[in-house]
Amino acid sequence: MREIKRRSILAVIVSLMFTVGAQVRGAGPIHGAIAEAVQTQSDNRTLSFGEGRFFIDGKTPKGFAELEYLYLEGGSFRLGPDKKRMVADSPASLKGELQGKRGRTFKLKKAAMESDVLTFESQAIRGVSFQFRGTVFNGATEYDFVEIKGRLSKLVNGKKVAEAQVTFSYAEPTD
Repeated sequence: MREIKRRSILAVIVSLMFTVGAQVRGAGPIHGAIAEAVQTQSDNRTLSFGEGRFFIDGKTPKGFAELEYLYLEGGSFRLGPDKKRMVADSPASLKGELQGKRGRTFKLKKAAMESDVLTFESQAIRGVSFQFRGTVFNGATEYDFVEIKGRLSKLVNGKKVAEAQVTFSYAEPTD
C-alpha cells in the first residue's frame, strides 16, 4: 500500500511541492510542482517548502492520536553533498502549523531550518503543545520524494508526556 501511495503521486518530487527558484535573470520564482523538468536540473537548485501536507508515516505513535498533519512553508535549501539530506543555505525561519483533529490548529511559534536540522515548537492549546527536532531527507528512489525524520515531543503544561521517533511523509494537496 505504501508503494502504491508513493507511485500515485506523480513524480514524488512533487511530493515536496517545493518552489523551484528560477535561474533566469528577471524571472520570479516558479510556484507549484514541476515534476519532469526538476529531475533533469542540477542538484544545485534552490528549494523551499510550498503547498502540501506531511502526514505521520505508518502507525501514529501512542500519545499523538490527535495530530492529523504538518504544514510548512518558506526556507531556502539545497540537496546536501551526501545527496540524501536537505541543507539550509543559511538559517531560515519557517511558517506552519500542526493540524489536529476536531479542528484544532497548533500554529508553529518557532520553526527553523539551520544546516540540516529542522526544529519547531507549536503554540499551546489548552496546555498541549508539540516540539520537533529532525532532518529533511531526499528519498532518492525510483521517484524523488521528501521525508522529514526526527523526534516529536508532546508537552502538557510544559511537561513532556509523550515522545516518539516519527517520519513525516508528503501528500499532494487535493482540489
